[in-house]
Amino acid sequence: MIGERPGPGDLHQHVAIGETPDLATRLQSAAGPGEVAIAASTRRLLGQLFDTRALPDIEVKGLPQPVSAWQVLGEAMGVSRFDARRADSLSVLVGRQEEIELLLRRWTQAKSGAGRVVLISGEPGIGKSRIVESLLASLEDEQHSRLRYYCSPHHTHSALYPFITQLERVANFEPGSSAGARIDRLEALLAPATTNLPRDVALIAELVGVLLDGRYPSLALSPQEKREKTLNALLNQLLAGTAQAPRLIVIEDAHWIDPTSLDLLDAIAARAANLPLLLLVTIRPEFQPSWIGHPHVTLLPLSRLGRSDSAGIIDDVAGDKPLPEAIVEQILSRTDGIPLFIEELTRTLLEQELLREASDSDGPEQSRPSLAIPATLQASLAARLDLLGAAKDVASIGAAIGREFSYELIAAISALPPADLDAALGRLSTSGLVSRRGSPPQANYTFKHALVQDAAYVTMLRSRRRQLHEDIGSRLIESFPALAESQPEIVAHHFTEAGRVREATDHWIKAGRLARARWANREAASFLERALRALETEPETRATLEQAIDLRIDLKNSLFPLGQFARIVGYLREAEALARNLDDPRRLCLTFVHMCQTLSLSGNPQDAVKFGRDAHLLAEKLGELSLRVSASLFLGLACFSTLHYGEAESHYLNVLELLEGELSLQQFSLAGFPAVTAHGFLTRIYADQGKFARGTAHGEEGIRLAEAVDHPYSLGIVSWCFADLLASRGELSRAVVVLERGLAVAREWNLPFLVAGNSGSLGHAYSLLGRTAEGLPLMEQALGVFEKMGHRFAQALFLSPLGEAYLLAGRQADALRSAGWALAMARENGQRSGEAAALRLLGDASSGDSSPDQAEGYYRTALLLADELALRPLAARCHHGLGKLYLHAGRPDQSRNELVTATTMFREMEMRFWLEQAEAELSGLPESLLLRNERR
Repeated sequence: MIGERPGPGDLHQHVAIGETPDLATRLQSAAGPGEVAIAASTRRLLGQLFDTRALPDIEVKGLPQPVSAWQVLGEAMGVSRFDARRADSLSVLVGRQEEIELLLRRWTQAKSGAGRVVLISGEPGIGKSRIVESLLASLEDEQHSRLRYYCSPHHTHSALYPFITQLERVANFEPGSSAGARIDRLEALLAPATTNLPRDVALIAELVGVLLDGRYPSLALSPQEKREKTLNALLNQLLAGTAQAPRLIVIEDAHWIDPTSLDLLDAIAARAANLPLLLLVTIRPEFQPSWIGHPHVTLLPLSRLGRSDSAGIIDDVAGDKPLPEAIVEQILSRTDGIPLFIEELTRTLLEQELLREASDSDGPEQSRPSLAIPATLQASLAARLDLLGAAKDVASIGAAIGREFSYELIAAISALPPADLDAALGRLSTSGLVSRRGSPPQANYTFKHALVQDAAYVTMLRSRRRQLHEDIGSRLIESFPALAESQPEIVAHHFTEAGRVREATDHWIKAGRLARARWANREAASFLERALRALETEPETRATLEQAIDLRIDLKNSLFPLGQFARIVGYLREAEALARNLDDPRRLCLTFVHMCQTLSLSGNPQDAVKFGRDAHLLAEKLGELSLRVSASLFLGLACFSTLHYGEAESHYLNVLELLEGELSLQQFSLAGFPAVTAHGFLTRIYADQGKFARGTAHGEEGIRLAEAVDHPYSLGIVSWCFADLLASRGELSRAVVVLERGLAVAREWNLPFLVAGNSGSLGHAYSLLGRTAEGLPLMEQALGVFEKMGHRFAQALFLSPLGEAYLLAGRQADALRSAGWALAMARENGQRSGEAAALRLLGDASSGDSSPDQAEGYYRTALLLADELALRPLAARCHHGLGKLYLHAGRPDQSRNELVTATTMFREMEMRFWLEQAEAELSGLPESLLLRNERR
């Protein structure tokens, strides 16, 4: 900021305040006599035109971090301006005719029913939107329908933001209209594309914040089911009518898309291949959706423009007022082929020239001020805004609101009289910086480009920004309560920027819990983290510290379904320290409970047991049922993860004892309904011990309870556990049925941990049935998911079954590798039964090579552990393996003894699948040996 301040007497002093003069002063001191020192921003503008040498970083008053500085050594020899700039380009500079032709070809293909997706990729200002506009104009005379959506940098975590705003735009709700009138508009909008109008109207009404007026009852759906049905309703609307006419859908700035909208975009892209549909998506290069590379998807990267194309933009903007050649050359040298930069800089120069002519048309040429050419696009846009007078302040208010703003809201914020506001908005529209849709007071305004909004925003003083954001947040609550309730993250953003920490925290928490209720866990975690950061700026009181603990536990609950265990552990350790400092035993117990669960699954079982036992002691002391149940449940999980089955069994039975009768239908934790979880893990414990009848009873009861409470997480867990019992016993067909159902539930409810668990076990069952080509990819994919999650316990459970599947597929080397990994992980985590399973697998994998003695050693060690831990199915399979090993080694007497033992154990446990194999091998022994053994 530059201005005047009074000096001695009548003198005035010109002063400059802010970061720029402070930086200049420090750069001056960094340069020696006869030297030139520059900052990073200047060095970036120079490209390769000058040789520079790095100087030590310098401290600058007002800046939080030291800044880099360079000494300019001189001009680079033999480097042209073109070559210097080209080094920063993403690709060769070309025009846009080829791109338009490609898009028209894709449109022709789409019209024939072979739908296409085109990703238009490029840096800001490169012309992505201009390409789209050109295509739209070229299709004006063709019969088709079109939809256009805009993503926003302020709404990257607002679920379905671009689709909600487009729905509101198309529905064209009248300001102040009744709920009934808005429902009428939704009915008319949705009717052509739905087979269940009442359901879809209810879903979309809730999405856009319209209260149902009694014509439709509220839907009794779970959050995830509501999410899926809402996405399906939106998808049907998007794809409706393609049978009558081809459709063009445009998604702009998808690099700012929220996760839920991205899920919907993924579905559109997948469906597009078989419809008369062209989907255009504009993105920045860093955005890489999963469907890049699919046959119907084209990536269209935009490079910067060449000289002739750049000059063409200048001529087009200048029209009948051509600029002098020297000015054109300056524009070409500074804009570096970025279309928006060329256009905005040319407009700025034209407007300055027009102002000069109007104010000083009669003055001598030499007295006229020279045309200032901004060095950056932001400076160019800021210069254009400076020429708008009072309209600049209106643009600043709009920039604080967002990329798009309504007349209603800006009128509520601006201090201008209505006539002056209308005039300012009209001037903004005429300037081309902002486009208008509709007429005031129903008008909506959109900044032509995100960079225009940025320029309008950064030119304000911080104090002005803060005041604007405070006014906007308050006005949203007072005058737009429906919006504030349905999208509290918008209010939270404005209060955050305003420094209103308390209000911002409350609204971020509200946004997080609303997102989690909609099963949008990624968005929920983001909002809750924003709440935590805001809360940490408040003075420390007992109330704020208690809330800080609760927020971290809330974050754990949102991150847990996403499998982000490392982040969870970090938050819980912070919560533990806070609870200890507050001497808050209940919150400390809760923290221990959640830490026990997280560490059990993330591969730190010994620490998990410690936290679980501490939680159990505290819970018993406090006497609160929910704490006692949760502590027992997760201590059981910790003991199960170390595969100490005796202690785990006692804790799970304690859970069932605490939850007798109707309490078994009560939910206490994110792990689902504790009674269901206890039944599920008891099923696995009894399966490993060969107590199949007892385990089956728990598995069937767990499924019955999960169905009764209609809880997908619980159903997915117990299905996985019960199916593993069935597979262990050899009831593979039944196991497949249970797992396929559990997998369907996990996928429907977007539970990545349970998707991986059920699909991995399904792959094992397929492999045992001889379908290794189907089974192995499922198991490998599941293991990859668990590894990415940091879910070491699940990895340990799957490594030995995966090795067995490799053996069945004839891949001995892979089986040995998997078995070795399983053994190392089991020993590292103290999982002795896991160690026994890995040793048995090593025996199987080593039996076919030239080391039968080594294989025998693996089996014998595994058998000792299995007998010690009462793992009878594993012991039976060790005897079976030894029998086959001795048979192949030509030791029939020993083979017969081991196979007889195995068949006896298999028969007692009714493990028919394995019994049939062992009996077949026993019958293959020489008849004389069998007769001799019978006489004995």
